[in-house]
Amino acid sequence: MTQLLNMGLIEVMNVLPVSQIWTNGAIHTTDTFEMFLDTIAARQILYFEAERGSAIRVGELETRFLVTDSKHRKAN
Repeated sequence: MTQLLNMGLIEVMNVLPVSQIWTNGAIHTTDTFEMFLDTIAARQILYFEAERGSAIRVGELETRFLVTDSKHRKAN
């Protein structure tokens, strides 16, 4: 588990089973973000953009998105 602490998100997605990714919908133009999207597509991971009030449930845990700050849709 300590090894995971030194990994970036893309490496983690390639090592651990990931069934879905939720983001705030911000658009980035970096190579790293492009690789992030390519990894999601290649691994057929479900991709969602959270909206205020949307929720995800995993078992008995529910997470609700209170703020998704649409002012930062274009981060770069």
